[in-house]
Amino acid sequence: MARRLIFYTKEACPLCETGWDLLRGPARRLGVVIDQTVEVPDEFASRLPVVVDGRGNVVIEGRWGRAAAWVAMLRVRLARK
Repeated sequence: MARRLIFYTKEACPLCETGWDLLRGPARRLGVVIDQTVEVPDEFASRLPVVVDGRGNVVIEGRWGRAAAWVAMLRVRLARK
């Protein structure tokens, strides 16, 4: 079963678009499903972009590069259910 994450974003956010582009490849290759939403909880509103797991734990946030995206997706993929 694929791991599911939530990517909190907002409209017209270049940082969010870059983060999404960097996560898509590793997520797809590792079988991690990421759903995007602009309905952001108040606790994450000032920290976008933010990716959380099903328990609400932050997986990655803010500005990240290619290596950080891969590390985050590997951690998710290898985490115990």
